[in-house]
Amino acid sequence: MGLFDKLFDIRVPCPKCGTSGAKVTLSGVRCPSPACASYDASLAGGAPAPISATPIPATPIGGAHAAQPPSGAPVGAPIGMPITIAYVNHHGIPNTFAGDRRTIRDRGLFLSVCVAPSEGRISLRKDRIGNLAELEAEMRRGPRPSKHEAYVLRYHAKRGTTSALVERLRANYPGW
Repeated sequence: MGLFDKLFDIRVPCPKCGTSGAKVTLSGVRCPSPACASYDASLAGGAPAPISATPIPATPIGGAHAAQPPSGAPVGAPIGMPITIAYVNHHGIPNTFAGDRRTIRDRGLFLSVCVAPSEGRISLRKDRIGNLAELEAEMRRGPRPSKHEAYVLRYHAKRGTTSALVERLRANYPGW
């Protein structure tokens, strides 16, 4: 099974079942025997392929997230301080998100927050948020570290280490 077998359509014995007349292609071996795992109906003279007893499950477009319902209880709580966000999307379908209260940011007409389970950041339009007063009160609560300070705090919390800078930051931001 060399290079010329693939280029000049040379038939060889199937390496899996031993049936003669198998064809080696760039994508693999194609065998004319219906009993072989590499069966190809076009090599068997157009006979239809055998129907398998087990159906092949269909994968929804969009992966595993497409199989989940668009509304309902939040799937999981993110690492940190969870908060539940009630939201109605532009189609009028109510959604519930579990977000981290430390990551809420005001962006004009929108609020931006990291949500579970992906820890990704989403933007929600303020006039469609059901518990907007609770979220705005959470944003006004106490001083917040900058992005760099939050990174340093998360870095050391994740690894269980400390430094002089971390001790100063923990004193400045006790809720973090």
